[in-house]
Amino acid sequence: SHMVFAWYLDDSSEDQRLPHKKHPNDPVSLETLSALGVFYWKIDADNYEQEGLLRKIRQERGYTYNDEITIHPDKLPNYEEKIKNFFTEHLHTDEEIRFTLDGGGYFDVRDKSDQWIRIQVTKGDLITLPAGIYHRFTTDQDNYIKVMRLFVGEPVWAAHNRPADDMAARVKYAQDLLQAKPSDAFGVGSTIPSVTLFSLDGSHKVVKVETHEAFANKRVVLFGVPGAFTPTCTARHLPGFVSHMDALRSCGVDVVACVSVNDAFVMDAWAKSVGEGRVDLMLGDGNGVFAQAIGQVKDCSANGMGSRCNRFSMLLDNLVCKLFFVDMAGLENTSAEVMLQHIRS
Repeated sequence: SHMVFAWYLDDSSEDQRLPHKKHPNDPVSLETLSALGVFYWKIDADNYEQEGLLRKIRQERGYTYNDEITIHPDKLPNYEEKIKNFFTEHLHTDEEIRFTLDGGGYFDVRDKSDQWIRIQVTKGDLITLPAGIYHRFTTDQDNYIKVMRLFVGEPVWAAHNRPADDMAARVKYAQDLLQAKPSDAFGVGSTIPSVTLFSLDGSHKVVKVETHEAFANKRVVLFGVPGAFTPTCTARHLPGFVSHMDALRSCGVDVVACVSVNDAFVMDAWAKSVGEGRVDLMLGDGNGVFAQAIGQVKDCSANGMGSRCNRFSMLLDNLVCKLFFVDMAGLENTSAEVMLQHIRS
């Protein structure tokens, strides 16, 4: 299935409807787009009623209004002038939501350093641009796109051309996004940070496990503990996940992983010590980089343990956090049982 394609624009002033890729191409990932507040779904454009995904997104995000518009020289009066307007850099005071039913085109959005990113949309792509982002749109060389426009409540289509830096929507966007610090912001809806963790392979060699590589396109339950061999972690937290592996699998979880601010050797020895069976990955965050990246560093220096990680559990779906629980003390919210209840509900 085609994922959205995006790239940094070249500097050429040729026809806006050309792809305008740099040589070599400078591609942009979905993570980069979501960090700008731009979100993407792939939907079956021929069969979206039966598929149900669009309905689910509309319910979750409150998209009550929809209409359809065809942009083509025969269908849109003053086509050339309209296309010029669409391609003038502007913002909206509301989220812009477009589901491509047929044809294609390009949305250009500004990144955090004001560079243009071009996002190609084709049939089946649903894209949302946040209120306050500077952007523009053009058809491609086929001069044809048919889109469903969605909106929260009564639609407001007004475009405010740049500069519109004093508008409330722009001020809020700049504050929320351009100054967001990842550690403050990590939670449900966040993309998991790209961090290198450490594990032991079958021959007791230390191997690097990069979170994005290991977890991409998977449903992952990741839980974190303050320390291997510590009482609560050893008596209840890790064994709880080990004993619920089958139940988690049957709920569509591909990977169950445990992380702690320990080295890979200690993590492996700890896994063996809790008896039969084990979770899929025992990951050492010995330098505490991951704990810091998700904003969950725990000061355990009073016990001679330095900086560790708060007890947490999370569900990731293709790198995006869907559930996130933290226990500052004890084991209540972050157990395997609680995670299962939430996944099943």
